[in-house]
Amino acid sequence: MAPVATLVGVISGVVGILTFIKAVIEYARQNKLKRYEKFQEMSRRFDENHDIAMVCELVMQDAPQLADIAKYKKEVVICFFEEVAILQNSRILPENLIVNSFGYYAIKCYESKHFWANLDKRELFYGLFTGFCEKMLAAREKITLEEIRSIRI
Repeated sequence: MAPVATLVGVISGVVGILTFIKAVIEYARQNKLKRYEKFQEMSRRFDENHDIAMVCELVMQDAPQLADIAKYKKEVVICFFEEVAILQNSRILPENLIVNSFGYYAIKCYESKHFWANLDKRELFYGLFTGFCEKMLAAREKITLEEIRSIRI
């Protein structure tokens, strides 16, 4: 009887370990899916928000009209990029994905003299945004085409 009980115990242990491993793998898959869904949400907001679209269109040329855009509309853009910065700082989305998807426009805003015409870039409350842009500038310098081509969540 003892060998049968030992065998049942060993089999139960193996089944328990395999079940645990499967649960961990499934958890990781679900986590990746949720992070991808968050990326999709941010991408959709970026594409569909009128204020963001308008500012990004003008910032591409550093158009003088940027100086006339209301402060709160520019702050909609700043707040969006701050949310992206939080996702990066929290390591929810990888840096190469953020650089590729959002970094260009954040840098353009950061470097545009007309964008900052009615804002103070040194304002404490823009610190998250300006810090994010500085990280994007640094990342743009070091990121490789291979890293862009191999983006994943």
